[in-house]
Amino acid sequence: MRSYQVDPIASLGRGLQVITTLHRLGAATLHELFLATGIPKASLTRILVTANQHGMVWQRLGDGAFLPSRSLERYHASPDDASWLGEMAGPTLERLTAQTGWPSVLCVLRATWMEMLDTTSRRALVDDVHFRAHTTYRANLLRSASGQAFLAHCAPDLRQDLVGRLAADERPGNALARDPDKLAAALRACRARGYALRLTDHGGDYDRSRAEFDDGRQSIAVPIRAGYAIATVNVTWRRSAMSTARAVSRYLEPLRHTAMEIEELVERR
Repeated sequence: MRSYQVDPIASLGRGLQVITTLHRLGAATLHELFLATGIPKASLTRILVTANQHGMVWQRLGDGAFLPSRSLERYHASPDDASWLGEMAGPTLERLTAQTGWPSVLCVLRATWMEMLDTTSRRALVDDVHFRAHTTYRANLLRSASGQAFLAHCAPDLRQDLVGRLAADERPGNALARDPDKLAAALRACRARGYALRLTDHGGDYDRSRAEFDDGRQSIAVPIRAGYAIATVNVTWRRSAMSTARAVSRYLEPLRHTAMEIEELVERR
């Protein structure tokens, strides 16, 4: 660059430092940014709010972490980077939780399990069902509501590949993949209902049965489609608070509407 006889803009420099730090870290809380940059938290907050208004930064719902906006880097984003979907879907998920009072989770496929991309747990009125976004938690593709919703509506060749890989993995949570008739019946039932539920023996643990581990929750999930399923969204509640039938009657239509809104956003992307 040519040498110019001007003073640099200190505030712009701090803002660019925050943006480059976020790109380096991938995601960071306000405190983590303070530790990484040394910029006071009040100044950081102003920078982040301004960057968000200009579409450069977004805040994940599940843990409040800040991330660089994927809308600015589509040309070099990794093909398996789905954070753009979390950024895009966030406001829609918040509206769903405002309607239901219970948390929702946005999931995408990772290898042979479902990964939590984001959650409205921190926004839920009912705070005894708690999730943390972007953890190593793996939702079972065969037994969880999110997994069933994805597997029932993904591309047939992808489904065949996933089931084959799960069947070859002998861990207990994958046993259903080795019973093709039972699995096919479960996926048919899911498609016929128009939504997915946890299997009756699933208590939230990948491998253990509900008799061995029970988190006390139930979920309904629907796919988010671009042709075939690309993700899922759910509503999760305490079984002690209401029956599955009552929850479905109250939350299925808002859940479906949320999935349709996200699908429209994906189509316009």
